[in-house]
Amino acid sequence: MKKTFISIFIISLLSITLLSCNFQFSGSSMLTKPDVEASRNHITISIPLQSADTSYINLYRKVPNDETIVSLGIIYPSALNSTANAYIYTDYLITKDTTYLYQARYKESDGYYITEWSNEITAVDGYSINDSITYNKGSAFFVYDEDEYSLKIIGTISAPTSIADFEDNYKPMLIVNTSTESQLFELASIADSTTIPLKNYLPLNFLDTPITIVGITAGKQEYVDPEASEPVTKYIYWIEPTEMTIRGYSDKTFVIPSTDTAAGFDYSHNINNIN
Repeated sequence: MKKTFISIFIISLLSITLLSCNFQFSGSSMLTKPDVEASRNHITISIPLQSADTSYINLYRKVPNDETIVSLGIIYPSALNSTANAYIYTDYLITKDTTYLYQARYKESDGYYITEWSNEITAVDGYSINDSITYNKGSAFFVYDEDEYSLKIIGTISAPTSIADFEDNYKPMLIVNTSTESQLFELASIADSTTIPLKNYLPLNFLDTPITIVGITAGKQEYVDPEASEPVTKYIYWIEPTEMTIRGYSDKTFVIPSTDTAAGFDYSHNINNIN
């Protein structure tokens, strides 16, 4: 039975987004950096256990001398039942002979805590530079409908062909930023001429404020028991994002109102509208 991907994930994808987050630190320094080890076709990241109450841990990656930060995925510690002093995350989407650094961010009850960047580690094996492990947008782009508050995909976006389980396990996701956060929204399709009704996806904190459509990615979940009636997620994995352009919007930014101001007074009975 196919599982439905969680529709919203809070993530930090780019360095500007990462720096805008309200991180907290232990004293005046970041937390202990992850340990990293390169194996035949993957890199293992060992993230120190900080608290028994950690909600989740975000994993990030970058290459030296490049400030672009890629969001790799999430660890859910409560699903791991680990008695060890570290959590393990395995990065399989690596390119051979490429050097990486890794970082973790902990979500605790009192805020976010972030580690130092790991030591540099070079992939001894992995995908070749010519392998297809991200979406290829070709000449595809988005068109924004100001009346319907929707995006339409024009052109063909090709899925990665080098990831063996991509078709079976990965779901396409739309990346949307505000000035303070970034979220992913699962898409039913990214085929040519697909319409994405943004109001059906965006939560209230993404309305009445400038949002930026960054692009698309894809993700998969790893479960404790995939056959359970309500499977528990222990890991989430994302491929690297693919930026998309929006015709007529060079900055890819606009505002979607929570209520059409021309329609009259808001008389909706929705407790979520109460602040």
